[in-house]
Amino acid sequence: MNKPPLLPICVLLLVVSSQCQDSQSRFDIFAGYMHLSYPVTDIYGSSWARQGFDGGEASAAYRLGKYYAAEADFSGAIGPTMNNGNTPNEYTTSTRTYMAGPRFFTNFHRVGVFGHVLFGGLTFTRGFPGDSGTSFAFALGGGVNLWATRHIGVRLVQFDYLRNTNSVAGEDADARSQPSTNYRVSTGIAVRF
Repeated sequence: MNKPPLLPICVLLLVVSSQCQDSQSRFDIFAGYMHLSYPVTDIYGSSWARQGFDGGEASAAYRLGKYYAAEADFSGAIGPTMNNGNTPNEYTTSTRTYMAGPRFFTNFHRVGVFGHVLFGGLTFTRGFPGDSGTSFAFALGGGVNLWATRHIGVRLVQFDYLRNTNSVAGEDADARSQPSTNYRVSTGIAVRF
């Protein structure tokens, strides 16, 4: 079996790498851990209790100008195991979000700072397969990336104010009284090219 010539391949990689470093990155991709604070009630409860949901978040942004981009964001998280009233039955809760909107950003050497406004939906599921409901949601927030290299970095923190009203989150509670102010915090790996 013939081995490919290494010298031409190395030269080609160096040329492509130098071209990438001379041009601005067009795509920014993020994947990591997310914690969401979200209110739910027990099936027979009438008061709302804020619970922690842990999961993952992924986003992709495409640069449209020097300081702004179009962003798509997706997340999924599992909540606490809840009790079904006076019976020993338990069920799980989960959330999924899918949103998109503008991102505004700037860079200070190896540190990138951004803010975004995202619009879309939030799906809350109680039990498996269980009850499920989707409602309009929007997020307002931002974050900080620390770039270790030109293309690879760490999202130190992303903080979002997340607002929605989802009646499935409270079985017997009044959906209009649900606390609609929610918060999510994320961290993970960022890649740009």
